[in-house]
Amino acid sequence: MKKFFEHFLKGISTGCTIGVVVFLLIWLISGEETISMPTREFSTHVIGNMLVGLGFYLPSAIYENEKLAMWLRVLIHMGVGFIVFFIVASVAGWIPAAGGPGAVILYVLLVFVISMLIWAGHYWHYACEAKKINAQLKKQQE
Repeated sequence: MKKFFEHFLKGISTGCTIGVVVFLLIWLISGEETISMPTREFSTHVIGNMLVGLGFYLPSAIYENEKLAMWLRVLIHMGVGFIVFFIVASVAGWIPAAGGPGAVILYVLLVFVISMLIWAGHYWHYACEAKKINAQLKKQQE
C-alpha cells in the first residue's frame, strides 16, 4: 500500500510538472494571450495533467514483475499510459483536430517521442543506479 501511495503521489507531481512546462513552452512560443483561460478550463487542464501522470506512473509497477519480458513490460506500461493520455487529451481538447489530419499525426508523433524520451531517461537513471549498487556489492564481497 505504501508503494502504491508513493507511485500515486509521484504520478500526480510528474503530471503537474510536465503540464506546467508545456504551458510555459506554449506561452513562450505563442504569446501571453494563448494561456488566458477561464478557471474551469484551467482546472480541466490541471486535473487532466494529474490523470495523465497517474496513467503513466502507476503502470510502471509492472517493471517489478521480472517474469515478464522487458518488451512486454514496456508495452503494458506505455500502452496504458497512452490510452489514458489520449482519453484525457480528447476530453480536455488537447488534440489539435481543427488543424486537420496532419496536425493530429504530428501531435501524436510528438507525444510519442516525448513519452519515449522520458521513459528512456528513467531507464538510464535506474540502470546507472543498478550499476552503482552492483559495484558496491562486488566491492563488499572482495
